Amino acid sequence: MGKKFLMVLVAFLLMASGAYAVDIKFSGSMLNLVGASNNITGIDSGDYSDANKEGDIFGATRVRPTMTVTSDDGMAKFVYGAEIGGAVWGDSGSVGKGVGFGFEGDGVNVETRLAYGVFSLEPFGAPGAVAMGLQPVSINGAVYDDNAAGITYDYKTDAYSLLLGYVWNNSDYNETELKNTNGFSNDDDHLAFIKLDYKVDDTTTLGGFFAYEDPYGSDNTKYYFGFTGNTMVDPVELAWDIIYLGGKENANVDRSAWYMDFTAGFQVNEQLKLAGSVIYSSGDDDPNVDKNKTFEDAEKSKNMAPGILFANGYLGAFIDGASYGQYGYFGLMLDSAYKIDDKSSLKGAVIWHNLAKDNAAGDKDLGLELNGTYKYAYNQNTTFFVEAAYIVVGDALAKNADDVYYIGSGFKFKF
Repeated sequence: MGKKFLMVLVAFLLMASGAYAVDIKFSGSMLNLVGASNNITGIDSGDYSDANKEGDIFGATRVRPTMTVTSDDGMAKFVYGAEIGGAVWGDSGSVGKGVGFGFEGDGVNVETRLAYGVFSLEPFGAPGAVAMGLQPVSINGAVYDDNAAGITYDYKTDAYSLLLGYVWNNSDYNETELKNTNGFSNDDDHLAFIKLDYKVDDTTTLGGFFAYEDPYGSDNTKYYFGFTGNTMVDPVELAWDIIYLGGKENANVDRSAWYMDFTAGFQVNEQLKLAGSVIYSSGDDDPNVDKNKTFEDAEKSKNMAPGILFANGYLGAFIDGASYGQYGYFGLMLDSAYKIDDKSSLKGAVIWHNLAKDNAAGDKDLGLELNGTYKYAYNQNTTFFVEAAYIVVGDALAKNADDVYYIGSGFKFKF
């Protein structure tokens, strides 16, 4: 049903473009990856982590086609995007269910990623533009940076940019119990925000934001104050994010948490760039007493760790929660980027992963990760890559006594 609807929609718009003054553009990307790890269930379940630490080889595909229809005067546009997201080869599902990447390719695997309209306020004598629907929403990478349904206002000049938004999510969390007498659900997750970036000069940009979330009940609230920026102190480029999380966990427990990251980058020459980063996300070894000091993003799902192994979930079975549960995160990273020639490049990093608080194993040390990626530009649309990572695990990963490795290779096509 989803495939037929999409085909009919595309055909209609193509025919309509000749009769009406609209411009239709198609864009998108396709990622194919084959990987192996000594700590993965892979094709058996589509899970990138295995508590029994069994090795496997897996394949994965992600496709993101996007269609943009713009009015002839440029004052309005409609964007539709779909996704086959992270489908692991061998996950067959059944008709009407599953991702459909097994034999015969049955199942439903297309999801709606974008569906929104944008119109300029210029005809009304006002600056900026309004977007409505399922759209990209970027507050901050540690708070919310994904698609969401709602309404936003965007205004940009050469000196500053302003973003206002209100988005929400109807969760099925305890839905039956939360229905009120009018038949409406009280479990809406509301997220309102304002974000302002100011370009001080050609070398410095400062930013700030405020976001308020009201998830799942009147006693559960979150508010974020953030200060961001980047500047060039020749020859070093500095960037930072400082975020405070307040609010209520419940009627008896307040929230008070911090997230901070600092990066200093140095362009050694035209080919080589080095950078060092510190990442901190506060944690709490007893969050149910008076105050919860654990930093959580708006979805309570953000993984704060950089790199490959933790960020992509290869060690998720050994961590309490997607953002390390209540224990927070502290990391030190040294990374490099080297341009071999116009077609080839290398990236690598050394990262010491830690928790901010001792976990149930009585330790903070998650381990030392080494990773690298080689990319080759096959043509203007296609890039081949090989990536690998190895971690010398620390005592905080008590369930995993052995080191973990991952290696993967594939290509990405963009148009």
